[in-house]
Amino acid sequence: MNHRTRRFDIHFGKFPAIEYPLDPLEERIVETVRRFQSAITEPSREGSFLEYWRGIEALTLTTENEGMDAVIRRAEAPIEPSDQDFFRYRLKRTREKRNLLVHDGVDISVTKQDQNLLKTVLESLIWMYCENFEDWSKDNFRFVLENVGHNEGSLEEARKDLARKTELLDTLLDAKRYEETVFFALKQRYGDTLQAHSSESSC
Repeated sequence: MNHRTRRFDIHFGKFPAIEYPLDPLEERIVETVRRFQSAITEPSREGSFLEYWRGIEALTLTTENEGMDAVIRRAEAPIEPSDQDFFRYRLKRTREKRNLLVHDGVDISVTKQDQNLLKTVLESLIWMYCENFEDWSKDNFRFVLENVGHNEGSLEEARKDLARKTELLDTLLDAKRYEETVFFALKQRYGDTLQAHSSESSC
């Protein structure tokens, strides 16, 4: 076992148990971990770079319609960089290199710094999934990925909006429960007469 493979085993030897058959999210996670292993054992720096990037695309839950800006925005979720602008700038540079390699076939220089940046991002994303896999759904992961880049004020406003919607849902639930309680009480008292009236009203 070489040094790179040992590092993979140390990092992800305690990956949460996944039962087969896999659901779509589990398939995505397992495939990404395989990509990570392939990337750290790939002798070609360009090949390793692309494997890391493909893994990041997968775990940022980005669709074809959303594009690369969504990848960059969501990739910082488990990292929370101190200098957000500089972090995004570096990721945009790696995106440009990725596009040149994949779409234009240009022979460009992928630096060790480029490779290490993507490795750090993908490793952090995998850890986020490992730590929250048993508690979060795919929608939960997407919500965190999509909102982590917002500032404190925006998040606070979103929380207030969610609280307002929760209050409205509670009101609707209370009304439904009241209706059911009243109907049950009337049914207990009037029995079949009420049921017949209800059927006629629905016609």
